[in-house]
Amino acid sequence: MFIGLGFPLTRPGGVPRAPVNLLTNSLLAGAASGTPGTAPTSWTANGTGGTATVTADAPGGGNKVRINGTAIQRSFTQGGLAVAANSVYCFSILLDVTSGTATLAQSVTWGGLPAGAATAYRLNGTTVASGTIPTAGDGQAVEVIITTAGTAGTMTARWGIGSFAAQTGDIAFYAPQFEPYGDRGVYLPT
Repeated sequence: MFIGLGFPLTRPGGVPRAPVNLLTNSLLAGAASGTPGTAPTSWTANGTGGTATVTADAPGGGNKVRINGTAIQRSFTQGGLAVAANSVYCFSILLDVTSGTATLAQSVTWGGLPAGAATAYRLNGTTVASGTIPTAGDGQAVEVIITTAGTAGTMTARWGIGSFAAQTGDIAFYAPQFEPYGDRGVYLPT
């Protein structure tokens, strides 16, 4: 996906690629502000702590879910995402980072990858280490490139603060997308 492209990618012969988003409810509808807040419809809340503030100002008419807190583990997941053997996928999301020490791996990650799968992170189009802490700024594009080996299966997309260990941060998450890497295109709200 890379939201920042601003134009659809094309297949050989100049045929535009149809946008794909394998997530359900990428608009994050149904999320509610609170301590800790309510998960968007079709997403599951995990962990505890922190405060969620939901605003309706994301691309495509969706919600931004801002999570903030100190030493918290608060994330949202969507499982059952099918991945084929020997394939490459992209899980991406936009961040408005106000502050914090949460790394990319603790903010945008996955669960349950098939055996032998590998991952790589990109921040604003540049390959970075999973331990990178994003600096303050709005509209930061995070991509997790997932490469499967000889085993198909299902995986879980996860975003939040402190996905696997307590972290501190103030980050708004919005416009998540999961798609085959070769079909990356513009953001498709679902």
